[in-house]
Amino acid sequence: MDERAEHYNRDMNDDAWPSSIPVFDIGAAPRHVPEPAPERAWGPWATVGWTVLAMLVGSVVCLALGLAAGIVIGIISVATSRMDLDAEQAVKAHEGLIQLLAYLPMMGVTLAFLVIPVRMRKFGYGCYMGLTRTRAGWYVLGLAAIVGFLSLEEGAMVLADRSAPQWMSQVWATCDSVLLLWAVVVIAAPLSEEMLFRGFLFRGLAQSRLGIWPAIVISSLLWTGVHVQYGLPELTSIFLSGLMLGWIRHVSGSIGPAIVMHVAMNLFAMVLFAVAYS
Repeated sequence: MDERAEHYNRDMNDDAWPSSIPVFDIGAAPRHVPEPAPERAWGPWATVGWTVLAMLVGSVVCLALGLAAGIVIGIISVATSRMDLDAEQAVKAHEGLIQLLAYLPMMGVTLAFLVIPVRMRKFGYGCYMGLTRTRAGWYVLGLAAIVGFLSLEEGAMVLADRSAPQWMSQVWATCDSVLLLWAVVVIAAPLSEEMLFRGFLFRGLAQSRLGIWPAIVISSLLWTGVHVQYGLPELTSIFLSGLMLGWIRHVSGSIGPAIVMHVAMNLFAMVLFAVAYS
């Protein structure tokens, strides 16, 4: 583990934590920990700035690739279709596939761009992002918490008679590859989003004077903000789940449990939607 991050990223034999608040370890009694070593991560404003810049770079790539994919798919569809379709209609018929093909490189470029600020601080990339070992008990606790949360959420949705988001129905109907859709939603999105929001962003905020809980709240708010395709009830649920993900990120010292929880949430949503859509 990078020496510059030993005061924050705890593996199974590391007792250093970046907070003076009580830390609860599975299988151990509550304990107080010493004050952290001097900050070496980016400060809060620089962290937010790098995060926004990385997302902008990724968005430019997404728009460019989406446009290119739309043009290619439109030309091929018009040329091979037996129906009298124009290019715009052809693109709409494959809109979900275009979005999926653009999303994957967008997140790849976004995370690759963050290598720059991480290396400027002379950290290891995985260490800075929180890709560190932690006890299996945190995974179990995280899954149990998310199962309880999803149960309450689904109950509330049923009582409110909420249907699946319209954009999801459109993506499902026009993605051309359900397998690709499942891979993006259940695997790629949780991994990339956790590395960005509970990895890079959380690191800089939590090790600043803001402290742990403001870091959890801010990272959850920004994470919620990128899900603009949802309505207010879904955004509220995303924010609350973000608080849970941020908390498990902190107490476990790793984004591993948060990634698994995120995968479980998206898998649950996809299963429900698949059942309803079929």
